[in-house]
Amino acid sequence: MPSSSSSSTRKGIPSRNKEAVKTLSASSTSNKPMLRLHYASRSVSGFITEQLRDCILQVAVPMNQKFRITGVLICVKDMFFQIIEGPKQHVETLYENLQRDPRHGNITKLESAVFNGDSERMFPGWNMKHLDGMSWSSDDLTNSTGKFKVQEAFSALKNMIATVLATEHLKKTNTVVLTSKDMEHIVTMIDFMKYKRFLHFLHQIEGGYPLLVKFVGDMLEMIKKENGQYIMLMESSVMVFFPKEKAERSLMAALQLLNMMNLFRKNVNREEMDAFYCNIGVTRVSETFEFIY
Repeated sequence: MPSSSSSSTRKGIPSRNKEAVKTLSASSTSNKPMLRLHYASRSVSGFITEQLRDCILQVAVPMNQKFRITGVLICVKDMFFQIIEGPKQHVETLYENLQRDPRHGNITKLESAVFNGDSERMFPGWNMKHLDGMSWSSDDLTNSTGKFKVQEAFSALKNMIATVLATEHLKKTNTVVLTSKDMEHIVTMIDFMKYKRFLHFLHQIEGGYPLLVKFVGDMLEMIKKENGQYIMLMESSVMVFFPKEKAERSLMAALQLLNMMNLFRKNVNREEMDAFYCNIGVTRVSETFEFIY
């Protein structure tokens, strides 16, 4: 959770404002309801530096581990976007502490949902994972009177988080290094049509969002198994490179993707998903690359 090295502690909960802090108990939480909470806030000190971010994570990870809280933190210039999940009482107390923390301004709860058990966590094993933020301007997040406008920002966050999450767990084993030399490749472009519309729809369905994360993760894993090297161009587009001598792999990957999409639609089991589709283009290119992912 957002904190700093100058924090005081009371009962192990980091905060600079002692009077504001409620205490947590690390007692048994089995058979108790779980809560997932999305919130956003503005850093009162301004731009969030790497030093501040690292300090946040240094405090948050062990504390969250102690109280069985998992989640993800995204820093965007002077804004924190965070999703925390865990035992309902612990998450609620943590959020109340944040509301009283003088380092945070315009704290806004975006969504909250009760769920049952660790098996339904979105971020199992992530006591507090940091993901790269997006290049928004502070001006984009305020109106003419300076009132905090966060719904639009969070909409953008939800539009990209599924692909970010799916990409993160593959990064260590799927690094693309294209050296600076003439190479010929088979390039496959995958464009998911009306992605934002369906992403919003899936967020309204119980269990819809985890199915999307699984679909994207399975797609990227399949590409890797077919010797493809992928680049996420945006939340709705993927560029995949295949060696020129393995052109058949690109076609196999395209066919597998279509089957995976069909299974995804069946798993969601909603009539609206019949209109969810993608365009796939395959071409041979000879180009000079200098790209490291």
